[in-house]
Amino acid sequence: MTADPLAPLDLAFWNLESAGHPMHLAALGVFTAGSPSAAAHAADLLAARSAAVPGLRMRIRDTWQPLGLRRSLS
Repeated sequence: MTADPLAPLDLAFWNLESAGHPMHLAALGVFTAGSPSAAAHAADLLAARSAAVPGLRMRIRDTWQPLGLRRSLS
């Protein structure tokens, strides 16, 4: 995992989000299963493939930056 800073737009959404104003997106997929083991197979497949998606392993860590050292977002 790298310690790359967030892109300015991502950082803006991260700082704007609160319990009263959620800024994230979510999705829900509903599938019908053709067999009793299809749900377990789908869960195993998603778990195995998600390891290859770097963004799913990202952890956001707040850092302290004095105002004079922050980069301009313009």
